[in-house]
This record gives sequence, C-alpha cells and structure tokens, in this order.
Amino acid sequence: MSMRGRPPSSVRESLALARLVKSNDLAGARSFAVEVLRRQRERDAELTKARASRTDPDPRRR
Repeated sequence: MSMRGRPPSSVRESLALARLVKSNDLAGARSFAVEVLRRQRERDAELTKARASRTDPDPRRR
C-alpha cells in the first residue's frame, strides 16, 4: 500500500473490473480490460526501452 493509504493501481483496476462483471456489464468489462492491458503493454514497452538505452559502465558489477 502506498503512503497515502490508497491501494495500488492493479488492485483498483481489479475491483473496477469485478464491479463491471457483477453488474452484468460484460461489454463494459471487456472494453475496460482491453484498455488496462493496452496501458500495461505501453508501460512494459517504456521500461524495456529504458533498460535497452541504459549503459552499464562496468558489466562485472552485476
């Protein structure tokens, strides 16, 4: 949990998705899940790009 007492985004997303499914809004749940996965792929791509551009000055320090 973060310092503000707010659950992580993954928990908030899971709860929002569960609410949509429980309310029987399956189309809304599907579009929400697609959007969450799109954002996750974008974050992963940014992290991969950042790792690839990082140069390790001394490869023996791993």
